[in-house]
Amino acid sequence: MLSRNPICSKNIHSSFKRTLLGLAALMLSVLPVQACRAATDDRTIIVGYDENSFPAYFQEAGQWVGMDVEVIRRLIQGAGLTYHPVSMKFPRLHKDLRMGVVHLVPNLTKTKKRSKDMEWIGPVRVTAIALLCRPEKLGIPIGSYEDLEQAVEDTQLRIAYVTATSFSESFDRRLADEAFVRSLFFVSEKATAARMTKAGRVLGFFYDDLEAAAIMQQPEMAKLEGFDGLAIHDFRIPGSEGGVYIGMSKRLPDAVRTALQQEFQTIQQNGELDAIISRWTEADNAVNAAGQSSILNPSSSQR
Repeated sequence: MLSRNPICSKNIHSSFKRTLLGLAALMLSVLPVQACRAATDDRTIIVGYDENSFPAYFQEAGQWVGMDVEVIRRLIQGAGLTYHPVSMKFPRLHKDLRMGVVHLVPNLTKTKKRSKDMEWIGPVRVTAIALLCRPEKLGIPIGSYEDLEQAVEDTQLRIAYVTATSFSESFDRRLADEAFVRSLFFVSEKATAARMTKAGRVLGFFYDDLEAAAIMQQPEMAKLEGFDGLAIHDFRIPGSEGGVYIGMSKRLPDAVRTALQQEFQTIQQNGELDAIISRWTEADNAVNAAGQSSILNPSSSQR
């Protein structure tokens, strides 16, 4: 029988302990900067964006700009807080909002499920979720979920669906239906859905009709977003006709949430909100909207 060497055992235990401490230090060192900010600075509002979603938010010269960006920065500025943007994939973004690592996420549909984890600022605007497809698919008659499933069966092309997105209560219920889910092709981002649609690999994908129309009005933006060669089908997701909101983490302090809500009421009542939306959604104005923004361009006459 081999005897146990107490000295060797002690050395192994000490080495194991040092290894664990080293791993713990490494894990702390790679935590996102925004998580540290969220935990230590109650005046900094972490705003999360995923991929470009013109005109709501998109990157220009390395900065996030757009309709919702301008609204959010106006709210944060008016509340005397500090704006800090972060970028990540939507599934992670939604998770971090629930955890309070991210404080605000724009361009969301309000649902009962999401309301368990977040409060809402808005509605910022009213829209609906449409099916985007290739022009030759516009004649396919789709007026209901059943029609949508039939179209998938007839064409043998599924609908691209960006994981974790939510469009209406009825759509969320459909996601629990295995037959309906088989009609979907899950992707991680809108850009993939657009590429697959243009390539004829899927029938189409769901997108905000107001944003889609604004993108398609500008050939350069349509090409940049990958929407060139696409069209807006008449089908709208049932129950999606309504408001688009800014999701707000319930983990923010009560006073901060109240201040942001009050600022939204202010710009809603004094006409600022309508003016911002008009600048970004009217074709003649959208191209120059970033330069006209009183938040993004302090030298503007509208500051």
